[in-house]
Amino acid sequence: MLSAALGLMLLTATESDMTLEGTEVCVTSEQLSAFVDRFDKGEKELPSVTEETVIEYLQFQMPPSTVDEFVALDERLWTDYLRQIPGYLSKRTSHVDSGTVELWVWWESLEALNRANALPGLSDVYREFDDSFQKPYHTLPIKVYQVCLSQSE
Repeated sequence: MLSAALGLMLLTATESDMTLEGTEVCVTSEQLSAFVDRFDKGEKELPSVTEETVIEYLQFQMPPSTVDEFVALDERLWTDYLRQIPGYLSKRTSHVDSGTVELWVWWESLEALNRANALPGLSDVYREFDDSFQKPYHTLPIKVYQVCLSQSE
């Protein structure tokens, strides 16, 4: 039986795909609950996960006055686009501090994420977002985490 403990293993991005890089970091069910409570947008309940599930973590920095517009546009363009992709599970948005936005995108597997990143329509969504949001923002390095479920005795 799977316990409430969830671990995340850091993956690293290469130009062609994502590969394993780090070691597992396990969290308690209390830490997991606190993690979920941070989300501003999206369901408060985590999607069903397996040991194949990966979480794509994106961070953006921008002037605080532009955060709401950024989040609304991201929801309209990116979330709507992602919902059409096989292997996409869920997306959460969190404001870490003034001017920083975190996006957590849950995928069925690393293969599903890599297939999504290779889709020809992806560049169109990037272009439409940048054409619509003509304010300065900075994308921090993307991280991808592999979910690790622990077995209870």
